[in-house]
Amino acid sequence: MKKITLTLIALLFGCVVLVGFTAKNHSGITAEAAQPSDIEAAKKEIALLNRQFSESLRKADAEAAAKVYTTDAKYMSPNLPAIQGRKNIEQFYNQVFVRNGLDLVLTTVEVWGDKNMVTEEGTYVFKANESVELVGKYLAIWKKEDGMWRIFRQCYNPDTPAN
Repeated sequence: MKKITLTLIALLFGCVVLVGFTAKNHSGITAEAAQPSDIEAAKKEIALLNRQFSESLRKADAEAAAKVYTTDAKYMSPNLPAIQGRKNIEQFYNQVFVRNGLDLVLTTVEVWGDKNMVTEEGTYVFKANESVELVGKYLAIWKKEDGMWRIFRQCYNPDTPAN
């Protein structure tokens, strides 16, 4: 049972990775470098969105949790196929929320990028049912969509294997 719970926890966390990050946008045109003030603004917005995301997990609100993702997001969890699209990510969270009480603390280590896309490196502590704790690291690519930062690609892994 503990193995199943740890696997579910590992599957749920997203909160986040980069498989490939370039300084080019999808049209192939080199993106403008972000000014330090742009990166600081992105850090503040991402910190707020991470807090809102964590709160939505505590409330088991899959719809609110999924809103932090772009419509074409990809969620890449260890030992599972990638989940493509905000609606599919929401469905995944709905399945996991049924089984677990969740608490997630995200800590941003570094943010870098340009004015259209940034990468966040961070660590997480994830707890379920007040008895299971998972510690790990993540990368998330955030992209501007409808004027706000949203997760475009997310991947993570725990520091220790699930038992």
